[in-house]
Amino acid sequence: MPNDNMFDFLPERFKKTVHYVAAAIIKRGNKYLVIERATPPYGYAFVTGHQERRESIEDTLKRETEEEVGLIIKDKHCIFLFRRKLENSRCYKEHPSDLHRIVAFLCEVEEGEPVRKPDEVKKILWLTKEQIESLKNQGKLENTWERLYSSLEEKLFKKE
Repeated sequence: MPNDNMFDFLPERFKKTVHYVAAAIIKRGNKYLVIERATPPYGYAFVTGHQERRESIEDTLKRETEEEVGLIIKDKHCIFLFRRKLENSRCYKEHPSDLHRIVAFLCEVEEGEPVRKPDEVKKILWLTKEQIESLKNQGKLENTWERLYSSLEEKLFKKE
């Protein structure tokens, strides 16, 4: 009979479960693709999705981009990793884990035009950084992107 507590000898920090999310920050010229979500969490956001079992984070990025907006992406460069605890969030209820890691990639479109998937996306917009900042100031960004905005500004927008 296997020992259910076979990892008890490890310090607590090594027993944490981690859930990963890929975010596609898709740039065309001086504009970024932003969606308005049709499902919770509501608000404006970049294309984002949860990693499935045995899927690389790059495969998650590709799959979610194709599923949500019908685009094939290229030139994926990781621009930041954000960590947060999930307690008391909708995400925690669906993906019970101790920590949430959001890996954001700056991407370009390889082929296609964005196509709205009505069950997931209300609107697809190409916005400048100033327009995205305006959405933030109006409280219209999805709550995770509201919290990530300062990292986004620092890692992405300061380069323009």
